[in-house]
Amino acid sequence: MELNKQELINGIHDDGFITNIAERYLRYYDKNHNSVIDKKELIKVMRDISRTFYGCEPEAAAIEEQFKKIDKDKNNTIDFGEFKNFIKDYIKMLIEF
Repeated sequence: MELNKQELINGIHDDGFITNIAERYLRYYDKNHNSVIDKKELIKVMRDISRTFYGCEPEAAAIEEQFKKIDKDKNNTIDFGEFKNFIKDYIKMLIEF
């Protein structure tokens, strides 16, 4: 999915922007159309965002750690609320890095 680094930096504090970005990522990466993100789909999202910022991919351990952190109800899927919070937190972390 094509997103611009500056667009993400400028919109990080706008809840409507974050909602829109999370919805776009969910539609794009939710290949089985079940309205949740599983670990395989999260890997693709994290790779996409990381490439946008740094041209590289996150390590497997970082992905695993993020998935455990995001999946608050421990059902091995990430619902939209969890996903939206992840998008905001992950982009903030990359901006600060």
